[in-house]
Amino acid sequence: MLKLIGRTIVAAILLIGFTSPAYASSYRYWGFFTGENGSWNMSLIGAAENIPTDGSVDGWRFGIGTDTQTPEPRTAPDFEELCPGTQPEPGITRVAVVIDFGDLDQAPESEMPPSNRVECINMPDGGSSADALAMAADVRADGGFVCGIDGFPLTECGAEVTEVSEETVTENDQEVIVMDDSSATEQSDTNSEIVIGAIAIAAVLIAILIMRRSKK
Repeated sequence: MLKLIGRTIVAAILLIGFTSPAYASSYRYWGFFTGENGSWNMSLIGAAENIPTDGSVDGWRFGIGTDTQTPEPRTAPDFEELCPGTQPEPGITRVAVVIDFGDLDQAPESEMPPSNRVECINMPDGGSSADALAMAADVRADGGFVCGIDGFPLTECGAEVTEVSEETVTENDQEVIVMDDSSATEQSDTNSEIVIGAIAIAAVLIAILIMRRSKK
């Protein structure tokens, strides 16, 4: 009987551990996207490995996100609208490069995001998205990772942002939500106390029920 009650309590402790909040690290960096059917897709490969086809749209957006989710460019990836009148040529790949410098509240301190722009690039077939970006803008890179475009940001490269909550990127406009540290901590502590209290009560009730049944 004691062993059974002990197991119940251990299970409750494990549940408490599983309900502890987990926050993904957030970073401020240039995200790379490819356009497809009017929508942006965050690329699963680097720009140097991505080989665009003729009439492709590449997108770059500076903002705060996680390693799997980051704000996407706010210009629709429609090649015909972005680069009207361009004609296909043998041996040439046409790529529209969308560069979105993000919002002021996501920029490094004392830095102003430049105006967003679109460049229509004609490059030799077989060129990569990294090649297209290099033709469209001045790129600062580190080991293949794009750190800055046209001097923005000035020096940082994929800096970790610790004051951003787990809801940094919203589902609708993917804007950053910055929470006050004290408020976030207080809310998190309150929620944790409620969950832990409920689990503890449930564990006690289960133990009492087991003991009553064993006496019958």
